[in-house]
Amino acid sequence: METQNEWQSVINGRQYDFSYQIIKRRPNLFINGEPTLIKPGFWGSFFGIEQDINLDGQEATFAIVKKTPDVAVNGVFLRSGKPYEKRPFWVLVFAVICLAIPVVALGGILPFILGFAGAGLCITVSKSPLKPSLRVLVCVLITAAAWGLFLALLYVLAAL
Repeated sequence: METQNEWQSVINGRQYDFSYQIIKRRPNLFINGEPTLIKPGFWGSFFGIEQDINLDGQEATFAIVKKTPDVAVNGVFLRSGKPYEKRPFWVLVFAVICLAIPVVALGGILPFILGFAGAGLCITVSKSPLKPSLRVLVCVLITAAAWGLFLALLYVLAAL
């Protein structure tokens, strides 16, 4: 019986059974009962997992989309049937610029929230169905807004 974290797919005529579990706070993907090492890394802890895997010579990507594990093969997610697009590299530039806010502020809860919210929104927008040029523009605006709010916060605190 298929649950949220177990599913089956046929790829190139071969049946695959997938199972995703969190064991001792670590993500685990099992393919036909065999464990596959999943390394979420620092970004995965905050913005989701996206990792290349090998299915008997077939390149695939394991990803968690809206808290649902899935595997993409040939640009299509197996469970949902939705198109898969790898997270673009350029989004990390915007994420790092946003995450610089709490570093520049030398801590504080509001800079932390601004930095991580900006980075998270940019990463979310980078995988949206918008045209690539529009995604970049929206990330520029999000980053500028995060820094603008941070500078406004500094101005208010300096006036006190």
